[in-house]
Amino acid sequence: MGVHVDKFIADTVHLSDDEIGKYFRFLCYAWKLQAKLPSDLKRINQIAKNPNIKKTQYLLDTYFDKTEEGYTNTAQCEEWKYVENVSEKNSKNANLRWDKEKAMPSHMPNNASYSKSNSIIYNNIIDSWNKHIPTSHIKVFNEPRKRLFKSRFKSFFNESYEEWEQFLQRISKIPFLWGNNDRGWKADFNWVLNEINYAKIIEGNYEKDEKKLEPVKEVNNEEIAEKWIKVCNNPSAFMLSQAEKNFQEIRDLYQRKLLTDEQIKVLGVNVR
Repeated sequence: MGVHVDKFIADTVHLSDDEIGKYFRFLCYAWKLQAKLPSDLKRINQIAKNPNIKKTQYLLDTYFDKTEEGYTNTAQCEEWKYVENVSEKNSKNANLRWDKEKAMPSHMPNNASYSKSNSIIYNNIIDSWNKHIPTSHIKVFNEPRKRLFKSRFKSFFNESYEEWEQFLQRISKIPFLWGNNDRGWKADFNWVLNEINYAKIIEGNYEKDEKKLEPVKEVNNEEIAEKWIKVCNNPSAFMLSQAEKNFQEIRDLYQRKLLTDEQIKVLGVNVR
C-alpha cells in the first residue's frame, strides 16, 4: 500500500494520534481508488470520520500532490505502479501456462502442478510404459514399485512426465533390452529404474553393439518337448540330472500339455 513503517513514523512524528489516524485513513481510501483521493475537499474531509477541514487541508498539503484527477501521494503512486507491473507479469505467465497446458496431451498432467502439489498419477506411468515398451508390460504396480518410481521421479526425470515419456521412447528403440541378446533376456520396470542400470542406459552402453546383434530365434516348444520325450524313452542318470536342473522348462512344457503325467514322473520333476 506504499506505507513503509520506518519512513511513516519518521514523517509523522510531529502529528497527533488523531492526525496520524486521519492520514492513515486517507492512504487506505486512496489505495482503494488506485492510489488517488478525489478532488472534492469536502468529500475527503468525511473519509476519516473527523470533519475538521483545517486538519484535512494540512494533511493534504503536507503529504499529497494536487492533480486534475485528485490528490496523490508520491510513494503510494510508485507502489501502485509496481503492483500493476507485477500483476500484469503474473497474468502473462498464467496465460502462457494455460496455453502450454492446452497444448499438452490430455493424459499428461502439467509438470509444474505435479512437482509442487499433486501426487504422482501412477496410471499415466503404467500407460506410458506399456505404450512404448515392446515387452515386459506392467500388469502389477504394487507399493514397492510405487516407492521405487517416486524415489526416481525427481532425481532421474526432474518430476517431468514429458522427460519420463522421452526416456521410454529412447529405450524402446534398444533391442538388446527387449530380448535381442544372446540369452533372450528382457529388462523390466524395476531393472530399468535401478540406479546402476539407469546410468548405463543413459551412457549408451546398450546401444553401442546394437548392429552386431542377431535376431532372437523363436523358441520351438515342440522340438524341446521331443528332446525330453526321447529322454523318457531311454532315461540315463545324466539326463535325469539335467531334467532336474531344467525343471522350469519342463514344467512349462507340461503346462502346455506337450508332456504327459507319466513322462513327468519318469523325468522326476515337480511341476506342482
